[in-house]
Amino acid sequence: MADLSEKCRIGGYISVRTVLEAGTREVYGLLLDKKRIAKVKESAFHLPEKRQYAALERITAARGIPVEYVTEENFAACGGCDADGGIAAYVGNRCFSSDNEALEAPVPFTVLLDGIEDPYNFGYILRTLYAAGADWVVLPRRNFFTASEIVIRASAGASELLRVAVTDDPADFCRRASSAGRYIVSTANSKDAKNIFSVRLRPPVCLVIGGEKRGISKGVLEASDVTLKIKYARNCAFSLPAVSATSVIAFEVAQKLRLL
Repeated sequence: MADLSEKCRIGGYISVRTVLEAGTREVYGLLLDKKRIAKVKESAFHLPEKRQYAALERITAARGIPVEYVTEENFAACGGCDADGGIAAYVGNRCFSSDNEALEAPVPFTVLLDGIEDPYNFGYILRTLYAAGADWVVLPRRNFFTASEIVIRASAGASELLRVAVTDDPADFCRRASSAGRYIVSTANSKDAKNIFSVRLRPPVCLVIGGEKRGISKGVLEASDVTLKIKYARNCAFSLPAVSATSVIAFEVAQKLRLL
C-alpha cells in the first residue's frame, strides 16, 4: 500500500462502510488488525463481526481498494483505538456540490447550517437532519469537515449520506433561495419569533439553524421569511443546546411538510 501518512484516517465499521458505500470520498486503502480478524473468523461466535468483515472484503474487492492486514501494534501506531474494532480506512476530502445545485433541486426540505462551532455537535446535527428527512444541507465553505473522523463518527456515517453543498455567502444563498421560491425559516430565541408548534409552513422550506454562541448572522435573518422558536413548558433562563434544539425543530418541520 502507498504511503498514506498524510491522508485522512477514519476508524470503526459504521464509519468505514458508510464511506465505502456513499462514494463521497476517494478511498486509498483499508487497514485491518489481522490478529483480531483471525480471532473472529476462527470463533464459533462473533457472527455480527464476521458479517462486517465479509461486507468490507466484498466492497473493497469490487472496487479494487487495497487492504492491508497489520499487527495489533502497527494498527495502534497508525492511530487505532479500541473503538475502531480493528478497522480503519484512509480517505480523501469530502466531495461537495455547489449551492446552485442545491437551489435547482426540486425538493421540499433544505437546511442551512450557520455558525455551528463544534465538530461533535456538527456531526450530531447532521445525523439528526438525515433522520428527519432533510434533502440537502448547505454549509459555509469553511466547515468542520476538516475534522472528518470526528464528524463521521459523531454522525454515525450520516455526514456521508446527506447531499451537502457549500456556499461562500450564506446570506446571499438565502436571498437566492427566496427568489427561487424557498420559504426561508430561521430559528432564534427572540421575542418576535413565532412558536414553531403553531405556525404553518409551506414547502419548499429552507430551514436555517445557528450555533449556540453566535447564532444566525444578521444578513441571514434579514433574508428570512419567518423566525421560529421552541415554546418551552417552563420559563427558562437558558436555551436548549444546538443538538437538542435541532432535533425538535427538524422533526417538527418534517411533520409539517408531511415527510413523516
